[in-house]
Amino acid sequence: MVSLKHGGEWAEEIRRCGIPVVELHRCRRFQPSRLLGLWRAIRSFRPRLLVTFMFTASTYGRILALLGGVPHRVCCERGGDLKTPGRVCVERLLARVTDAVVYNSKRNEASGKASGIRARTLTIYNGVELTPPNPAEGDRLLRHLGVPPGATLVGKVGQLHPRKDYPLFLEVAKRLAARPDLHFLIIGDGPERGRLERGVETLGLAGRVTFTGQLADPLPLVARLRVKLVTSLREGMSNALMEAMALGVPCVVSAAGANDELITDGVEGYVVKDRDPAIFARQVGALLDDPLLWQRLSENARRRAAGQLSVTRMVHSYEELFTQILSDAS
Repeated sequence: MVSLKHGGEWAEEIRRCGIPVVELHRCRRFQPSRLLGLWRAIRSFRPRLLVTFMFTASTYGRILALLGGVPHRVCCERGGDLKTPGRVCVERLLARVTDAVVYNSKRNEASGKASGIRARTLTIYNGVELTPPNPAEGDRLLRHLGVPPGATLVGKVGQLHPRKDYPLFLEVAKRLAARPDLHFLIIGDGPERGRLERGVETLGLAGRVTFTGQLADPLPLVARLRVKLVTSLREGMSNALMEAMALGVPCVVSAAGANDELITDGVEGYVVKDRDPAIFARQVGALLDDPLLWQRLSENARRRAAGQLSVTRMVHSYEELFTQILSDAS
């Protein structure tokens, strides 16, 4: 495995599995020495198949693999990024020397085809696999944060960034604030925090909203949510949403990105197509008011995560693809 920058904790995790890891440390945006390092790695390992992830690695990797005589190349695309005309042009050119382009959602695959990608394409969903967190850890974190004991929790998880539209989340909270048992969690941190904290004061939500800040492991708090909200303007294939589903937390989500591929409206949660806080609040209220409905959607979400969104299924799909490409060439 080759990382185009410092591999962090994952590098050590992968090495413990007995897999060699090459880390090409990055000091600036364009660094020719990384190209040289990647070239050396390709020439040293001499793979029959090179798999690349994300735009920079997929560009460098496929060009050098072609020059280095690697016979097969698979590119894995991820959504959520706005594609510039220059990037689209590069991807069209490199698709001609790519055995397959793998997307993590059907929406992203359709977008790739619409942009003129002429290669074999397919969708393989990300997989989610997690150990249910210890409830005691969730209780400890809630006490530490000063959340009222016994509160019913509605929350949102992610970076505090404009594309996540936290102001819409606060507008939804304002409409639900008449319910005295509710408390709202914003799990994560980011550049919008100061503005959002001022928004809490302006909307009269002081004491009803808690900002957790960055957490090493947010899952103990996610597991304590009664309902998770996703109000994003832009999304790719949301891993945080899949984690909530695996924990059996019903979600009310915007129609951004691949959210409506993960959540079927009224089955695992609700999909809100209009960016209207009143509609979000109504759907959250329906889940809070009907325990049987909440239980049904919770079980459906957990079942979908354990099946179609499982790591086992994801790995098997990649194995099938790689085996087919290599066997077709033999």
